Amino acid sequence: MKKIAFLSLAVVLFSCQEEQDIDKLKSEKAELKKEYKELGDKIAAIDEKLQELDTTKAFTFVSAVEVTTAPFNHYFEVYGNVEADFNATVYPEAAGVVKRILVKEGQVVSKGQVLLELDNSLLLTQISEAQTGYDLAKTLYEKQQSLWKKNVGSEVDYLRAKNNKEAAESRLKTLREQVQKTKISAPFGGRVDAIYPKVGEMAMQQQPVIRIVNMDDVYVKADVAERYVQSVKAGTKAVVKIDVIDFEQELPIERVSDYINPDNRTFKVQINIDKPTKSLKPNMLASILIKDYKADSTVVLNNRLILQNPEGQDYVFVINKDDKGNSVVNKQLVTVGKSYDGKSEILEGLNAGQLLVDKGARSVKEGQSVTIAK
Repeated sequence: MKKIAFLSLAVVLFSCQEEQDIDKLKSEKAELKKEYKELGDKIAAIDEKLQELDTTKAFTFVSAVEVTTAPFNHYFEVYGNVEADFNATVYPEAAGVVKRILVKEGQVVSKGQVLLELDNSLLLTQISEAQTGYDLAKTLYEKQQSLWKKNVGSEVDYLRAKNNKEAAESRLKTLREQVQKTKISAPFGGRVDAIYPKVGEMAMQQQPVIRIVNMDDVYVKADVAERYVQSVKAGTKAVVKIDVIDFEQELPIERVSDYINPDNRTFKVQINIDKPTKSLKPNMLASILIKDYKADSTVVLNNRLILQNPEGQDYVFVINKDDKGNSVVNKQLVTVGKSYDGKSEILEGLNAGQLLVDKGARSVKEGQSVTIAK
């Protein structure tokens, strides 16, 4: 019994000693944490002081550009085709076998020049017969007319002779007109671009025989979306580019259609080409840049300088001087207007003369000190 009591007392004494050790360790830990915090604060203060006193510290290198004002033009692009009023495919007025081709492809011809002749031998034979019939009818009419003036013969005989003469005359005239149709002439002066039939082949009225092109008066036609109807007027400047021949001219729009095509919601514009070159061909594809906005003097930035935050706001990094003369970057929100050809107009947020971070803009942050590279 005494042995059991002794063991119980030993356990109690051991437990009390263990609790005293835990309390002591916790107390020591709290003291050390307090000392650690005090040391950390002292070290941070010393680092801050050293940074202020350190004149050899290196800042991030960036390049800078100065904000300036400049003219700004905005264009939108459409595509059109090169056309010419004097670009015609010639069809024969009568069918017939090709007898002679009087020109060659590439040859310059004048208006009315005969280009091609169809076989008219049958018509010439019919004209000869019709001429004989006409001569007889004319002679009979003249004799009957002479008798009628002398009150000899009947009026019926006179009118019959007159009718026969006029009918023969009309037939002869018709045959001669048909002969003229076998001669295909140039409707205007230009260059023979293509000859389709060969000598001996049949020319039909529904098939072309020759194409003539005159590129002295050339223009470009294009379809423009109706949303630009307020921006595009006669006289609006446009830049016409034809890449395949390295052609570029800034020209005024000559004509704007008053009709909106309901199928594609567009209207047509026409731009006359000033001093067309020989390289221009009908149906060439042309790129047309039409000016729809102009500012004589405004802040213009390269798009690479303009950044955007997660909220979708546009901003730039402006370089300012702090009270120690160091260059510090600050984020400046801006209002961006129209953009064209890699540049944008800045409507609000910047003034001429300010310095902006150029190269390095994506690696700096608000309030960071930087060194401007020369």
